[in-house]
Amino acid sequence: CFCKRRVNRIYDNEFMAEWNAHSWRGKKPGVDVRIALGGYNCRHILSWMTDEAAELLLQRREQQKNTYNPVICR
Repeated sequence: CFCKRRVNRIYDNEFMAEWNAHSWRGKKPGVDVRIALGGYNCRHILSWMTDEAAELLLQRREQQKNTYNPVICR
């Protein structure tokens, strides 16, 4: 569920750092979420980009930065 809500979205570094305070099934304790992402069995990668590239993608996707996918998780 952690990954489904965040996949293909754009976040700034400060926003992602706040995720370390959250808990979810599979989270790796003591490991920064920017390294372990979704935790146990997660195969997603984190790609860094310039602010300019992020703004261009946000415009093309008609998205807002630091928002989640509208996925209902169980």
